[in-house]
Amino acid sequence: MPPTVLAAPANPEAVTAPSTQTPRNAPTTPPDPKRVPNNATAIDATDAPIFRRHAPDTGTNPLDRPHALLQAGRFDEAEQAYRAIVHTDPHNPDALTALGLLAARRGEMERAAALYGRALIADPRHGPALAGLTGLQGEHEAIGESRLKALLTGDPGNAALHFALGNLLAGQQRWGEAQQAFFAAHSAAPDNPDALYNLAVALDRLHRPPLAARYYRLALDAAHERPAGFDTRLAQARLEALAPTAPGAATP
Repeated sequence: MPPTVLAAPANPEAVTAPSTQTPRNAPTTPPDPKRVPNNATAIDATDAPIFRRHAPDTGTNPLDRPHALLQAGRFDEAEQAYRAIVHTDPHNPDALTALGLLAARRGEMERAAALYGRALIADPRHGPALAGLTGLQGEHEAIGESRLKALLTGDPGNAALHFALGNLLAGQQRWGEAQQAFFAAHSAAPDNPDALYNLAVALDRLHRPPLAARYYRLALDAAHERPAGFDTRLAQARLEALAPTAPGAATP
């Protein structure tokens, strides 16, 4: 499934009016994508963070190859590799979650939900499975804001949980809180294009055109390095619409 990305506002006049509301955690300067730590947790190109590694530390991990295929967009090969893992380890939450993501990409939402559910039976705190399930249409109520926040209390650096919470809050038009959640997801996953894009949309909805433009640009730059779930053409159009009201914002 492509990441749960938000719809950028289509009407510039609807979102560029001055506002006195400043999100408490809104960043004032864009991050430098060149300074992303090599070990940063990242929301995966297809929807979830790099999967937790449950395999024993034997020097090699069977999840490495399918995950590399997934990030490279070689979805058929990745699915075959994840299926092979599940065949020998039916309760592997990482492989089950990945198969859920791939099923959702094909529009098989019921199968995706079942796979996420199996992953959560194996590991009730599995952030990627929770994020994937939250992203399915109609599943926001099933996960619940309180549950996501409770899980974040014990795992505050989990990018997937912050991303899922941001999507839930955005769906309720709670843009200030959604912005904070997306910024937290971006902080945990600095090079992820979808976290950057959703942050840009939230800032856009909060009438913060200079910051929104900066993060649209950073999202587009990040999308050159790894697959993204948002439509880059629409993001570019929105950036160009905001540019006149945000001088210099397109340049990090």
